[in-house]
Amino acid sequence: MIAKLLREMGKRVTVLSRGYGRRKEKDKKNKISIVSNGKRLILSSREAGDEPYLLSKNLPDVSIIVGKNRINSGKYAIERFATEVVVLDDGFQYWSLNRDIDIVTIDCLDPYGNGYLIPRGSLREPVSHLSRADIFLLTRANLVSRDDLHRIIGDLERLNPHSTILESVHRPKYLQGSFSGEKKDLDFIKDRR
Repeated sequence: MIAKLLREMGKRVTVLSRGYGRRKEKDKKNKISIVSNGKRLILSSREAGDEPYLLSKNLPDVSIIVGKNRINSGKYAIERFATEVVVLDDGFQYWSLNRDIDIVTIDCLDPYGNGYLIPRGSLREPVSHLSRADIFLLTRANLVSRDDLHRIIGDLERLNPHSTILESVHRPKYLQGSFSGEKKDLDFIKDRR
């Protein structure tokens, strides 16, 4: 994860999330909530949303903030935590915020959804907008044929010839309880029904 690498480089990092799925609040529009201050977890998964909560569990020395207005959240992170680097979770379509780099993940098993925008499809922006990305991270690249992978890479190179394209593979290392954090060897599920 980018935030972890930046933290290991000695940077003060904050991840900003929209907090989808969190418990409704009266004034959620302008509400900024600290999920983790980089030292301890402050909100429950219900208050923060599942993804920000799990990010906090996996990035214990990174502050995590949820809020609808990313600009206000970013300013708050800089003031409160002296943040040097802000990472937006799911921020590609948040055009009003200046950024240094855009990294887009693309699931090789379903690279462009059904080609339609929400609500008819799963895309948040037209595929042509991928021309703005700096880096593409192709996820689950090991689960498609080489021909399909080369087709996806070719599509992206045509859309954005100056981008960097990286591949990632999904291989389980261990089982871990989402909330307990308890780790078990993969053999734990071997021969189980």
